[in-house]
Amino acid sequence: GGYYGYGFTDKKWKYGGTAEYFFNWKKDHKLTLDYSDDVTQPGVVNIPYYYNTNFWTEVWAQHMDRKKEVSLTYKTRLANFMTLEVGVRKFDLLTNNTYRYFNTSDADATPTGNFNFSEANLEWRWAYKEMITSNFGHQISAGSDYPVVMVKYAKGFDGVAGGNFNYNKVEVGAWLYRYLRGWGFLDTRIEAGYVDQSLPYQMLFSNRTSYNPAISIVNKNSFQTMRFNEFFADKYVSLFLNHNFGSLLFRTNWFQPEISINHAMSFGTMSNPQYHQNIQFKTLEKGYYESGVIISNILHIDFFKVGYIGFGVGAFYRYGPYTLPNEHENWAAKLSIIYTIN
Repeated sequence: GGYYGYGFTDKKWKYGGTAEYFFNWKKDHKLTLDYSDDVTQPGVVNIPYYYNTNFWTEVWAQHMDRKKEVSLTYKTRLANFMTLEVGVRKFDLLTNNTYRYFNTSDADATPTGNFNFSEANLEWRWAYKEMITSNFGHQISAGSDYPVVMVKYAKGFDGVAGGNFNYNKVEVGAWLYRYLRGWGFLDTRIEAGYVDQSLPYQMLFSNRTSYNPAISIVNKNSFQTMRFNEFFADKYVSLFLNHNFGSLLFRTNWFQPEISINHAMSFGTMSNPQYHQNIQFKTLEKGYYESGVIISNILHIDFFKVGYIGFGVGAFYRYGPYTLPNEHENWAAKLSIIYTIN
C-alpha cells in the first residue's frame, strides 16, 4: 500500500509506502517494511490501545515538522491476548520553525534544527480476553472488559547508520473500559513516559492535546483546554477519567442524551530546558488539572440500522497552578460527535 498527498499550508508533497508479508495473518504474524516522507507533530504520545487515539490531535495540531523515515518491524502473537513487535528504524527530523537545539554541555555542539536518529524498538501489548474480529484480512480489536497494557521501548544509537543521539525512551500505557451495572461505562487511562537523555523537543512528550479555538470538537482521553506545544517533558505521567452514565430515562428515536463527567491531570519534569532555543514552553512539576461535562446524543440519527451518528455539547474548565490569566481562556466549549457502526 501507499499514499501521496499535498499540503496547502506548507506547499509540500507527502508520500509513503508499506509492504507486509504475513506468515500467519490470523495470528498477527508478519514482517512490515515502511517508508514515509511526511510531517509529524512534535512530542506526540504514541500509545494506540485498540485504535488510533491520535486522529483528531493530528487534525488540529498547529505545528508540524518534516520527517523522513524507513523502518522494518517483525510482529507476532506470543499468546492469545499478547503481542510483541521488534524492529529497527532510521529517521531524520527537519524543524519547520526557528527552533534550535543546542547542547551546551558538548564543547563541539552548535545550534541546529536538523536531527538524525537510528533506533531499535520493542512494543509489548497485553489485552486479557480481548475480542478479535476479522475484516479484509486484518485482525481488529473489539475491546476487552479487562485492562489493556502496552509498553514501548526505544534505544537510540549515536554513530550507527547516521544517528546522532544515544538514549533510552520508554512509554507505558494502561486502559480500562468497562460497564458497571446500574452506573454506566467507566473509561480510565494512565500514561507515562521517560527519556534518559536530553533530546530535541520533537522526541519529548507534549501530552495528548486537543484545544483548537477554530475547531472545537470533543476528543475523549485528551486535554481539552491544553494548548498545543504549551508543555513539554522528558518524564511525565497523565491520568484520564471518563464516566458515561448512559441514556436518561426520557428518550425518543431522535433524542437520546447521555451525560459524561471527565477529569484529566498530568505531572512532568524537564531536564536541561536551556538546551531548547527559540521556543517557549512550560513544564508540569506543579500538576495540570481540568474537568468537564459532556451531554452527547442530544441529536441521534440512525443510518439504515448500520450505525448512528450523535451530536452533543461539552464544557471543560482548567484549574490549578497552570490556569491562564484571563478567566475565559480556562474554559472550552466543544461539540460532541459520536459515530458508531452496529
